[in-house]
Amino acid sequence: MKKIHHPAGIAIVLILTALPALAQSDFIVFPHVADGYFGDGTAYRSTLTLTSWSADEVYCAADLYGMDVDFGTGRSTAFDIIIPQNGFVSVRTNAELPMQTGYMTLDCDSDQVYGQLSYASYDLYDFKTGEATVFPTAVQYSEYRILADHRDAAQLGVAIANTTDQETVYDLTLLDYDGTVINTGQISVPARSNTAAFLSQLLLPPEAPGSVYMLEIASRDFSLFSAIGLQYTGQVFTTVPAN
Repeated sequence: MKKIHHPAGIAIVLILTALPALAQSDFIVFPHVADGYFGDGTAYRSTLTLTSWSADEVYCAADLYGMDVDFGTGRSTAFDIIIPQNGFVSVRTNAELPMQTGYMTLDCDSDQVYGQLSYASYDLYDFKTGEATVFPTAVQYSEYRILADHRDAAQLGVAIANTTDQETVYDLTLLDYDGTVINTGQISVPARSNTAAFLSQLLLPPEAPGSVYMLEIASRDFSLFSAIGLQYTGQVFTTVPAN
């Protein structure tokens, strides 16, 4: 286990802390974490920011599934994070290894904690080319809906985190604006792992380009899980919340 204390004077994350910090809870799930580099030299880094409104110091246990990262104190899959009273912690991965993805859970001893995860893409010259903030799931559900807006050559990426101890099948249903079923599919995710793919990879044949749909994701056994959407338009991407 690694300890991460309040990193005084980290200028690189000040712009991120200005973003809204959501999901107040003592247990939260980030369904997708990305860190590492690709063969062409491009890379992704993730920045974890936790803000506390507690009058006492807050302890959080962070666990990663499907990957290990270095938040500045050594590479690991589990970290102890200490948030100062009424303070914050913001730490970033370093993309030293080939690309990894997974999901993260945080179990804190206070429900006065707000969390967010920002991840950014970099070109081979280490210049930031895109960035988006992922808000965690404070309450998990067995069914979600995510808007799939494919206008202007955009495409939706979906991440599903199976936080249970057994492999789970998720049924996918693509709906038109009036609830008409356009397409269906399914995906199986192993226990304690996540998967991420574009909608066009999950549903074949793909939906009509340039259209707007609603994607419904439901666990076949009604088990709880987390999900998030990412909308890509070229190299630019933004998060699409699951509701």
